[in-house]
Amino acid sequence: MHFSLMIGTYSDGIIRISGEDFQPSIKIPPTNSTFLDPQLVTTRHCYSADGKMVDFKIVSDKQALVFSGSGSCGAAFPTTGFKNYFR
Repeated sequence: MHFSLMIGTYSDGIIRISGEDFQPSIKIPPTNSTFLDPQLVTTRHCYSADGKMVDFKIVSDKQALVFSGSGSCGAAFPTTGFKNYFR
């Protein structure tokens, strides 16, 4: 299968963010300061590891805005450069 975006917590406890824009996948271990179970994200959350960041803004149960780039998480969700994902 091919996914545009996938985020999930695997049996080893590590969150993996992968898909066509996330190669190699971004891995967030439980010891990472930005770790938060993806199921608990209901408004906005930013993950950061190894110089990469992915910022999620939940719009509805079926839509999320996602910004990815290098560096660390910012205080606010970016106003440009994000992608709109539907599930």
